[in-house]
Amino acid sequence: MNRFCKRTVADNTCRWSAQFFVTLLFMSMIGCQTYRNNPLRADAEPQPVSIPVYDAQRNGVAVSIIAADSLRTGTVALDIELRDAATGERITPDELTVNASLASDTLFIAPTTAATAVEGKLRSFVFLPRAALWNFSIRFKRHDRIDSVGFVRSVGSSWRCAEMSGTDSKRYFLFFSEPQYPQVGVQDFLWFIYQERLTRDGDNLVAQYFPVSDFTVVFETLMPSMGHGSEGNENPRHTQNGAYRGRIGFNMKGDWRIDVWCTRGGSEIGRTFFFFIL
Repeated sequence: MNRFCKRTVADNTCRWSAQFFVTLLFMSMIGCQTYRNNPLRADAEPQPVSIPVYDAQRNGVAVSIIAADSLRTGTVALDIELRDAATGERITPDELTVNASLASDTLFIAPTTAATAVEGKLRSFVFLPRAALWNFSIRFKRHDRIDSVGFVRSVGSSWRCAEMSGTDSKRYFLFFSEPQYPQVGVQDFLWFIYQERLTRDGDNLVAQYFPVSDFTVVFETLMPSMGHGSEGNENPRHTQNGAYRGRIGFNMKGDWRIDVWCTRGGSEIGRTFFFFIL
């Protein structure tokens, strides 16, 4: 290698190093610490894993409970099976309810859905807004007898729950419920939107969540690392009980951000985003 080539390589190396340093400095100046400006902070979800969370007997009833898709913030499906402890025969209760609460300075009571039959089991969805230790309880009625079981489990964080501070001084939570794992292409999606309301029960502060049915929701997709969005998107519309259904498209794998705007009566209430790796 002659002297000219050596000098050219050295100059290019220095120039590339300087550009890399300037890029890092620029990223830190524009908010590299935030999810919105830093695609490297997007969450790569693990593959779904069914987690047994309870398996014991209660007054002659064997109770088995499985978290169908891990335990993380967002929408968690609990599959519940009741069997006669002596015969092993499956039991269909007259009533069954699921409750989840988080006790800290504030008592948080998570919203849940009514249990429905799925593949021989009873499935209830729990909407978990915070990563913490949650108390779960299952109450069931059979032949005029009421029993309940409870357990405590740690809930990890996930991109599927987005908090939104409203211009009306209220706090909202958006849950990306379906599809469980988005795919490349255009697909239907289901979001739930809840408003957090704080009340007092004596000296205790209680947070409960109520479905929002009157939002107009608009969203945009963006792949920050590539600088483009996607086609095939249809803004969601409310169907019932805080559920919003629409269509969304992703044209390749990688990091994706979904910016969401919520309005009511033509006035913006708030904006938030989901950010994940497809």
